[in-house]
Formats: sequence, structure tokens, C-alpha cells
Amino acid sequence: MQNKAQGLLAYMIFIAVIAGALITMKFFLQRTVQEKYRQSSDVWGEGEQYEPNRTTGGMSGSTWKNRKELCPEAEAKMAGLTAALNNLFQRIQKLLYEIEDLEGRAVALESRKADAEAQAKRLDEELLPAEAEEVRKIEEPLQKEADKLREQAKKRKAKIKILNEEIKNLQKKIQQLKDSNPDCF
Repeated sequence: MQNKAQGLLAYMIFIAVIAGALITMKFFLQRTVQEKYRQSSDVWGEGEQYEPNRTTGGMSGSTWKNRKELCPEAEAKMAGLTAALNNLFQRIQKLLYEIEDLEGRAVALESRKADAEAQAKRLDEELLPAEAEEVRKIEEPLQKEADKLREQAKKRKAKIKILNEEIKNLQKKIQQLKDSNPDCF
């Protein structure tokens, strides 16, 4: 009985080693097949690479015509629109950082105002009205400065709305350009 079990175990180990070797070889064989496909397509396409949604038409003579050969004007317009769109996105990002900074500073000022109010209240309770009045004089400028910062943030938010409208217009123009040049994009 023990010999049968050892023999069965030996066969199982042998089969596991063979299976492991085949699984490992699978990757090398797959790469080899892919390389053969690439080589044959390079010979057929004379080294030019197919680009999905970019290479159009068929063989013209012996080479593919890509979209840059077919539509240089549309490419130039698209590049200009894309650059303008990226510029708007960067401007919006900058405004968002500025808004965050302004609102953070306004919150800090309002916190200082609240601290001053609490300090003035404590001084009133300690029967020190002159000192409390001095602290209260600080409160109003703090609130004015906080309001001023919030107003600046509000103006930047309005600018963002305007820029978003410009982005929508540019996106419409890009879509129109794509629609009018389907072979290019």
C-alpha cells in the first residue's frame, strides 16, 4: 500500500512540475507570436504603425495616409482650440486656489473676532470696561477685513462661471470641428 501511495505521489509531483513549466512557457510563446504578428504588419505597412481612430483610408501607393496628411487645417484648428481649453482650465484652477486661500483667511479673521468677543465679555464680567472697549475696537476691523476677503472670493467665483461658459463654447466648437471632419478625429 505504501508503494502505491509513493508512486501516486511521484506521478502527481511530476505532473505538477510539467504543468508549471507549461504555464511558464505560455508567456514566452505568447510574446513570440505577438512579435511575429508585429513583424508581419511592419513588412506590410512598411514600418508605419496603425493608430486607431487616427489612420484613415487605405493604401495610397504603398503607404497609409494618416490624419495629419489628410487634414492639416483641421489639426491646426483643433490644436488651437485645445490649447485655449487647457488655458481656461488652468485659469479656473488658479482661481479655485485663490478662493480657497481667501475663504481660509476670512475664517481665520472671523475666528479672531470671535476670540476678541469672548475676551471682551470676560473683561466685562471682571468689571474692566475700558479694556473690554479696547478689545471691541478690534472686532469691527476684523469683520470688515473678513467681509472684504469673502467679496473677493465671490468675484472670483463669478469669473469661474464666465470661464465655464467659455469652456462650453469651446467644447461646442471642438465637437463641430470633429463632426465636420470625421476622417480626422
